[in-house]
Amino acid sequence: MLARRKSLMKRKTMESLGLIARFKILDHSAEKKSIVQNLREQHNEDIMEATMTSKTTIAEKPHTLLIRLEFDDKVAYEPGDHVAFYPENPDVDVNLILAHMSGLPADPQTNIVQLQEPVDGFGTDSSFNDLVVNVVNDFVTLFSGWQAVSSGLPSAPLRRLLKHHLCLQTTPNQMILRTLSMQAKDPKEKDRLLLMGRDYKVYDTWRANEPSMADLFRSFPSLKVDAAQLVSLLRPLMPRYYSIASSPQYTLMNDGSVKTSKRSHVDLLLNVVEYTTRGGIDRKGLCSNHINDMAVGGKAAVFLRSAPAFHLPKLGVEDDVPLILVGAGSGLAPFRGFWEQVCLESSCVDLEEQKAIQSAPSRENKLQLFYGCINRKADLLRDETDVLAKDLLTRHSAFSRFIFVSFFSILFSNSISEKPASRKSTSRTWSRRRRSLSSTCS
Repeated sequence: MLARRKSLMKRKTMESLGLIARFKILDHSAEKKSIVQNLREQHNEDIMEATMTSKTTIAEKPHTLLIRLEFDDKVAYEPGDHVAFYPENPDVDVNLILAHMSGLPADPQTNIVQLQEPVDGFGTDSSFNDLVVNVVNDFVTLFSGWQAVSSGLPSAPLRRLLKHHLCLQTTPNQMILRTLSMQAKDPKEKDRLLLMGRDYKVYDTWRANEPSMADLFRSFPSLKVDAAQLVSLLRPLMPRYYSIASSPQYTLMNDGSVKTSKRSHVDLLLNVVEYTTRGGIDRKGLCSNHINDMAVGGKAAVFLRSAPAFHLPKLGVEDDVPLILVGAGSGLAPFRGFWEQVCLESSCVDLEEQKAIQSAPSRENKLQLFYGCINRKADLLRDETDVLAKDLLTRHSAFSRFIFVSFFSILFSNSISEKPASRKSTSRTWSRRRRSLSSTCS
């Protein structure tokens, strides 16, 4: 408890005096690392570079993409696993924030900077009263020097930090607004920032439109903030997770370019997110729109994450267990990998390297897919499942909204209902009564 009070007092003092952090410009002998190397250092993950080799729009409303990522080396994964995709902040936001920074390095594009924080000069036996006296009467004795921040932020050019490592989309909290209010040159803007930082009702009304850090500078143009101070206030830019929509063995067997090289492919199925805030402002999802804006041949930083609880079940030779798949929208993604794998195991296609696939019991007529979407135009990957309909998969589509459909198209279609889509979730459920395995991703 005492340590928390000391830390809070130190933080408030640093806020009031503007001594949160500083930049140290590293000399020219410092190693200039790649973006992937910097991300590995920051997130401590096995991050790889992938190339987007194809991008197809398979539905307009909602805007849905099927993309393929290619890796230079073989990567191991199973249907149901995830790809963690690192987005990039738009250049327009990065440029705006740089324009509102002071204390910039000579060249934000190339100068490698190290973010540093003060070293606490107090010993472990210092009392809270000593801390208060020293904070009020002799602030200089608080710190004995500077050290690299412990947050894991890598040493890199400032522009790269803003574009690849720091989140510019999150709505600033009240502490940030109070801190930045002291940097506003316009008295009215300063008072407004201070009011939002202190009055939660005013702050809650303002954040209804989910303003980003860039939006804050657009609304308060007189703000001019020390670069190191602002960077120290920003959160890390985290990856977004997407379910893999392919089977590695199926891709290997049916793509000659992959088969004859050491490369491997991963498919992703995703919605390009666009929405309206409760305040009536149109917004776009950062990562999905970054992917949508990428050109074929573009590079991305990603890593794979295993999801063993959502893999295809391992069946014994005598097992006869139907697999029920329940999904809505882009929640269909992992099931595409499932039916590709089942198709491979059941020898639906002529494959030269069938011996590479371990023997498995037949799952013929054992896939039951229940899929929900807005209407028939959003009935994703229908062409793929129709090919499997005779032997492997039965598809049941449910639409939450109706467009004009003729009597005969309803008569000869699969089941139609008007049930709303559920919230995002993934699960597997074992039904002992009917001996069926249910996988849900919606």
